[in-house]
Amino acid sequence: MQYAVCPRCRGEGSHVNPSVDGHGITAEEMDEMGPEFFEDYMGGLYDVSCERCHGLRVVPECEADRCRHAVEKGGYYPNESDDKVPYLHCINHFSPEEESSFRDEQQYWAEVEAERRAGA
Repeated sequence: MQYAVCPRCRGEGSHVNPSVDGHGITAEEMDEMGPEFFEDYMGGLYDVSCERCHGLRVVPECEADRCRHAVEKGGYYPNESDDKVPYLHCINHFSPEEESSFRDEQQYWAEVEAERRAGA
């Protein structure tokens, strides 16, 4: 298996905690929080280990011929048994069944995040 630079952390192994800036921080908000926050933010105080590569800085690369895109994380091929077979292709090379499964999983996690933000 080949590997690609993690697209989430861009090969750094960490990124800002999504609970800090998951929806972006405007310039006005940054100004309100003051220069200490800005220094801490830029200095990596709020960084966490990358949730996609877990700090390894690389992720599996698509196994389709001559494709160099990173494989989407967390998905598994539709499988009738309980065995979980991870995706080995980027989303551009998913079969229709894989794409449907991937989209369903994305929708589920979007709903979970929306409920979390709403306090559920």
